[in-house]
Amino acid sequence: MFICGLSSRIRFRVFRAFVANPISVFGNGLTIDKANQSGISRVMFRLTVLALCLAAITAVVTCGKQSPESDTAKQNQGPASPIEIRPGLWIVEPADQDSAPYRPYVIGTISDRTVQEVWLIVHLGGAEEYWGQPLTARREDGVWLNQPHVGLADTPAGVGFEIRAFAKLRTSLEPGTMLNGWPEAKLSSNTVTLIRQ
Repeated sequence: MFICGLSSRIRFRVFRAFVANPISVFGNGLTIDKANQSGISRVMFRLTVLALCLAAITAVVTCGKQSPESDTAKQNQGPASPIEIRPGLWIVEPADQDSAPYRPYVIGTISDRTVQEVWLIVHLGGAEEYWGQPLTARREDGVWLNQPHVGLADTPAGVGFEIRAFAKLRTSLEPGTMLNGWPEAKLSSNTVTLIRQ
């Protein structure tokens, strides 16, 4: 709606003017004389005014709201606040023992700027399989982001998964590769356990 592009102060003035005289806000394109409502019953006029008021209130209230798609887009950009780049390879978020959905966002840092690939590995606690995840997106400042598969979509709540990041692997790895243990690499991160929601 056109109201969303206005500042909150102007939106309030438009809304207040609309409540006082709903017809004048929309200009001369719609003219109804309140005193002489020929062809329009008093009830219909009031219902129309009520519907327009509700539409205006909804527009004012929802102007600042964001859709889930815009939240996802923000998360894909990584953290907005600066993150300390410690020596080595680290998983920064989520914290150990945090609950996590099927595809959580994992944020980490790497101090070695020459590293081109950071791999995230997910391990179901107690199982023998370790799963390579899609390649991690790494920014120039050393912050990296990944959205791994933590189990399956229907994995029950309460199941624990370990995740670790690796760089400069000794052998090549493909996304979705099943391993028998943590891979050998020159750099490895802290281990974070995530509990499925």
